[in-house]
Amino acid sequence: MEPLRPLLDHRMLGWMRGVRWRRSDFRVTVEGVVRLHEDLAKVVVQRAVLPDKNVQGEVDWYVGVLGATLEGSRFGAANINL
Repeated sequence: MEPLRPLLDHRMLGWMRGVRWRRSDFRVTVEGVVRLHEDLAKVVVQRAVLPDKNVQGEVDWYVGVLGATLEGSRFGAANINL
């Protein structure tokens, strides 16, 4: 969800600035693609989790937008559970 991007960027960039990176944190494939080490990737995923209240707020907003769009459409919102 793109509206949450600034919050996630702030959270992750702040964390990344404080990490002392090592060569062993990354792996290079035979094709030359640089990837995170599997253990570091797990940490990144854990760090990237946003609080439920932020996510739920965006979901509620999006459902409201969809509901308003459907109400104005020829399909109507009466037959759709949002």
